Order: sequence, then C-alpha cells, then structure tokens
Amino acid sequence: MQIIVGFSNHEGVLRNLKKAAQIENIPRALKNKKAYEKPSIAKRRKSAEAKQRRIRARRKAH
Repeated sequence: MQIIVGFSNHEGVLRNLKKAAQIENIPRALKNKKAYEKPSIAKRRKSAEAKQRRIRARRKAH
C-alpha cells in the first residue's frame, strides 16, 4: 500500500490512509490475528466469507 503525501492537510492524508487500509482489509486481518483461532472455526469462517462473496457477485451481475 502506498499513500502519496503532497502539500495537503493532515486530516485528508489520514482519511486516505484509513480508506486504503479498509480497502485492503487490514483492520479485519489485525482483529483476526488478535487471538488464536481453532482450525475448525477458521474453516467455517472462510467458508462463510466465500459464500458472502458469491452472493455479492451474483447480486452485482444482475
């Protein structure tokens, strides 16, 4: 991830950084790594996330 800082205000730069981090799911990745996740729970979570992506893709296609 790369954020280019020019002669703009700091609030705008922070806003862009937060938005870029959110797009790359950095906050979610940090939250998931906070504690140990059992392999069975990780498998269930990944399956549910994939299902949501499929649903969103189907919705977007129509």
